[in-house]
Amino acid sequence: MMNHKNMELLAKFRKAADYQKKAIQALFPDTMNEHFDVIENELKLMLIEAIYEIHKSEKKYTEDLKNVFAENKEDIKKESCAKKVTIS
Repeated sequence: MMNHKNMELLAKFRKAADYQKKAIQALFPDTMNEHFDVIENELKLMLIEAIYEIHKSEKKYTEDLKNVFAENKEDIKKESCAKKVTIS
């Protein structure tokens, strides 16, 4: 359980991360910012899938956890505008 100080610290980390993201995007033309959004969404999906697999393999997987992963995955996929590209 998180206490008030932990919540404040987490909020500060998120704010700092947002500033870093904006600083990096400022280095590139505006047309490239969409690429950053796609990459960010893909990394979020990869993280969700990795956590899902770890919990599944350790038998800590529950229906509640399954629903949380499914909801997050669907939300991120809705935000994504990436097109699947097959590389051979």
